[in-house]
Amino acid sequence: MKTGCRLHAEINIAHPDFSVSEGHQIADDTRKELLKHLKFLSRTTIHIDLSNESKEKYHSKPT
Repeated sequence: MKTGCRLHAEINIAHPDFSVSEGHQIADDTRKELLKHLKFLSRTTIHIDLSNESKEKYHSKPT
């Protein structure tokens, strides 16, 4: 059983020229690299926005 601090990451990546398959590959590669290099990271959520701007305001909690 694991105990202690765990990190969770949520990332938005925006690019107007990604295809859906490229976006999925980038998200998968990013997740693997983060989990490989961040010792206490246990979960990631990666949003790929296929436009010029990130939709971060739609994914964030209201203030």
